[in-house]
Amino acid sequence: MIEHKKQTRTAGVSGVGIFADGKRIVSGSHDQTLRMWNTETGAAVNNLVILPNTVHCVSASNSGQKILIGVRSPSAGLLDNGVLKLLKGHSHAAWAVAVSKDGRFGFTG
Repeated sequence: MIEHKKQTRTAGVSGVGIFADGKRIVSGSHDQTLRMWNTETGAAVNNLVILPNTVHCVSASNSGQKILIGVRSPSAGLLDNGVLKLLKGHSHAAWAVAVSKDGRFGFTG
């Protein structure tokens, strides 16, 4: 069990994913942010990523280099090696996301 440590957020967490190595967690929030955490220390392990709308869900590839993000606006996001790309094509919010184990495919709905 990971001990919760108080972190500064302006809104609740709405999506959480754990990396295959078990050493990092990624969380998305209603405050339009994406953050990564070290599971052993609870410390943030990257800079804050700001998204254009509320984050609903997140999913990481096994390598952790790709993170698919479901957001409230009619789009999804892909954080690919630290670079954020907005994916268009949704007519509504992306409420569910999944990344294949090898990171080659992403699914949104």
